[in-house]
Order: sequence, then C-alpha cells, then structure tokens
Amino acid sequence: NIVEDIYKIYSSYQARLERSNSLDFDDLLYKTFELFNNFPDVTYYFSNKFKYIHVDEFQDTNKVQFSIIQMLASVHGNLFVVGDDDQSIYGWRGAKIENILKFDDIYKGAKVYKLERNYRSTKKILQLANCIISNNKSRRQKELWTENDDGCRVETFIGNDENNEASFVAIQIKNLMGRNPDLNYSDFAVFMRLNALSRAFEQEFTKYGIPYTIFGGCRFFERKEIKDVLAYLKLVNNVCDDESFMRAVACPKRGIGEKTLRELSEFSMSKGLPVFDAIDFLHETTMSSGAKTKLVNFKNLINGFIQESYQKSVAELIEHILKVTEFMVQFEEKSEENTSRKYNISELLNSADQFSKDNPGTNLADYLNSVTLSSDTDNINDGNVVTIATIHAAKGLEYPYVFVSGCDEKILPVQRTLGDDDEIEEERRLMYVAVTRAKERLYLTRANSRYMYGNREYMTQSRFLKEAQSILNPLAIREKSQYSNEKNSYRRFDNDLNFDDNRSSGAYSSNYAKSFLRDSKPKVVSTNTTKYKSGQKVKHTKFGEGVIIQVKGSEDNVIVDVAFKGVGIKSLSAKYAPMEII
Repeated sequence: NIVEDIYKIYSSYQARLERSNSLDFDDLLYKTFELFNNFPDVTYYFSNKFKYIHVDEFQDTNKVQFSIIQMLASVHGNLFVVGDDDQSIYGWRGAKIENILKFDDIYKGAKVYKLERNYRSTKKILQLANCIISNNKSRRQKELWTENDDGCRVETFIGNDENNEASFVAIQIKNLMGRNPDLNYSDFAVFMRLNALSRAFEQEFTKYGIPYTIFGGCRFFERKEIKDVLAYLKLVNNVCDDESFMRAVACPKRGIGEKTLRELSEFSMSKGLPVFDAIDFLHETTMSSGAKTKLVNFKNLINGFIQESYQKSVAELIEHILKVTEFMVQFEEKSEENTSRKYNISELLNSADQFSKDNPGTNLADYLNSVTLSSDTDNINDGNVVTIATIHAAKGLEYPYVFVSGCDEKILPVQRTLGDDDEIEEERRLMYVAVTRAKERLYLTRANSRYMYGNREYMTQSRFLKEAQSILNPLAIREKSQYSNEKNSYRRFDNDLNFDDNRSSGAYSSNYAKSFLRDSKPKVVSTNTTKYKSGQKVKHTKFGEGVIIQVKGSEDNVIVDVAFKGVGIKSLSAKYAPMEII
C-alpha cells in the first residue's frame, strides 16, 4: 500500500531529524505552530513581547504562516500587513491568496489602504496591466495609475518558431543599443513562464555577441535532466568517459547502488581501465552476481546505443535513448517541476534537431562540442549583461526594457492549468507581474510553432493577449495562418489584429518589428556583402583565435561559423560579434 509506505518513510525521516536535533524547512513553521498552539503561556509571552506585528509580501503566506501570525497578534491585535493580491503567484507551493482577500473579514473593522500610484512604469504599460488583471474575479478592486509619461505603445511580435522569436529579441537589443549609446545590456530583461524557453535565447544571444545571465536559475545545459541525457550521449561518443558513465548508470535508477559503483570504480583504477571496460573483468571481483548482471546489462545497453548512433541523427538517437531507458517515466507525476523538466527535454531534442539542420553533415561529436561550449561559456563579469529569468524569479525586479516571451496558450498560461479557473487566475497574475516589471518599453513575443514534448506543435496566442486586444490593436499586422518550414519566412497582411484561436495572428506594431520583417527574409548567400570568408583566421575578444569554416546570410544578417582553438565551433553574428581578422 503506497499510503502505508509513505507513512513509514515519513515517520522514519522525522525520527532521524529528531535524533539529529535538526529541523527541515517545513518544521521551522509547523513546530512553531505546534509550540504556540499547545502551550498558550508561550504564545502569550511572545505576543506580549512583540506588541506590533508587521508582515510584508502577505499575499505569499500559507495557512500555517497566517496561523502563527494570528497567534502572535492574539494579545494586542496590532497587526499590519502589506501585500498585493494581484501578485500572488506561489499557490503551487502553498500560498493562500484568501489570506489577503479575506483579511478584513477575519479582522472586522480593519482599515484598508489602497496604494494604487505606480512610480515605475509608463501610462501605456499600466493601461495594459490593468486591462489584463481586471479579468480576474478573485481580487480586490483597484487600478494602478501614474504621473509618468504616456510612453511608447506596447510592442508585439510573432516569430515562425522559438529561434526566430529569440532572434528578433536579440536584434532589437542590438538596434536599441546602437541608437542610444547611453543604454547598457543591464537595461534589458527577458522573462518567460518556463525556464526551458531560455535555450533559444541563450543560443541567439551568443550568436549576436550579447552577454547575458540566467537569474534565479542555471543555464539550460546545466540543468540536471539535461546533463543526465547528455551523459548518455557523451558515453556513446566516448566510452572512456567515467564521469558520464557514473551519471548515466544512476539515471533513471536501475538498482545499482552507490556501494556497487564505488567498488567498480576502485576495481577499474586497480586495473588501469575505464569503468566501462572494467565490467568485462567483474568475475575477478567479490561483487554479488545480481550487481554484476546489472552492470553487464548496462554496458550492453550502451553498446546498443553506439550501434544506433551510426544510423540515426542526434535527435533520433536522443529519442531512442529516452524510449529504451524509459527516462521520462520519472516525470509522470503531475507537478510544476516535472512539467518544466519534460519541456526541457523537449527543448534538448529541438536543440539537436536544429543543430543538424543548421550544420549539415555534422555528427554526435560535433553536437556535443557545441553544447559543451554553451555550458562552459561564462558571462562577462562586469554586471553589464541582459537578464534572462522566469517570471517567478523576476518578481520584485524592474528594468527599462522588458521582453515577455512565450505569450502562447499552453505556455502562458501553462498547459497543466487549463480547465482550472483558480489556476488560470494565478497564471494571469503571472502575466501581470511580468508586464509590470517594465519601466519604459515592453515587448510581448510569441511563436507560430514550438518544439514541445518531442513534436513541433502549432501554437495559438495566449488568452491574455486576446483579453488585451483593445490595448494591442493599433497598427497591428496579421501574419500568415499556417506554420512555414522556412525559418525566417513571412507574409504581411492588412493592419488589423484579429484574435482568432483558429489561426495564427500577430501584431508587428513597431517600426523595429517591421524592419525586422524586412531584414529576416531568406537571402541568398553572398560573400561580397561581408569581409569574412571561409579559411580566414580571426580573433574573438572572448574565445581567442579561430578559423572561419562557413559564412551564411548576407548584408546585416551574416552568420559566421568559427572553429576556435580549444573551444570548438561557434556561430556568431558578423555584424555584432567582437571579432577581427588576423
């Protein structure tokens, strides 16, 4: 019985904590609640000692926290809380928006002060924010206002796919900085609902020489589930890679414990062999027959993958590995984290597929070289970097220029919330939080299609864009209705924005967006439009010396593939990359 098993495990866990005289995070709250609830004299002492209780970010409190607060205020009743119900975005980890919505029902006669003046954003940004959040039913009625300027209208953009969306953002940042020498990279931020969306932005920003940092999280290729899958690929590519062996053999779990792996490692060192090869000599060890069988089976599994790698593309090989190892089973339980992890795996498949399309004739080793580059590339350490962050991590931050990406249904709102009114309202609050991070200019971007969960899916616009159509309507352009296989192919329609979920619609509402449309049409390669040519030696300020192996595109959209010494192949924008011919 799974319930009995959970009970036994949890009881054993709590007993070990008690023996260790330790508390985990939940205990810090619950044990305090138990103390106050079971010993009224203790509650009286502390409530009498702290005569004024002030709680910030009250919309993020959970049931236990509010109970503790109530007990602390039980003697004097001097309780002052500050919060914004429209920014309650942590329901998935226990926060109760009812705490703030029903506060003056619980404390009759409580005085409510509405702080509606905003000192951060322009009028147009606040107009959009108010329009979006007004669709929530579970909220206190209020409307932000400001004495700031009207500001620029909110810009919207649709790319054909996630890479095109990220490329647009990269070009806008470069264009804006080119037009305004006072701007810094640190004035820009890109926010997204799911951290997996960062992959396209990381690659495009690197291509255009834009320094960036991942705020509140790790880079795409440094995430655990990505490193676990890459461990299989690295082992297939190089069976002598002991680190990748140890990672792959442990995920997903296959009944091979730490003791067995430690014994295998020590035995391989004594033989002077990689652990993969040492498996052939396990008869010389005292290891149990069951452990030996499991290790031999794992080696056979990898050998099978090696054979498959000769016939399959990198993306096909990844799919094969995921299927045979049942890798995705570990993410079956519905949760915020598992949804994100599955999407991350989907993005890895997309990365491999896109790499093969962009670099015909390349193999597994070339791909691994590319992603290792992405993992090892460090930001410029002067703080002058573009911030890439999830909306949850962005709460409390502000930037002059903000791009909210992935404004698609199934992304924002995220797919698991569809059909649940309460969760949709929390997703709408996330959109509100993202929009209100912008001080001067706001861009909302989405894509006609995305690679999701192993397939390229046609996307429809987020319902939050539809709700804001009265704000986003002016000077809009509708895009073609079906996804094109050409990465940078566009068709322009009349200036009418029709939010129809049965077809793709876009809003290219700025001159920047229109110029991007013109610049991003497919162009014939012309080596006469750039000073770079295959075979030239170049020097990059960060990657050092390298040799150009391919030049793609023309005019302002030339991409140069460079093989850097000790670093690998890197795709860079000829116009923006800090690179010179030597």
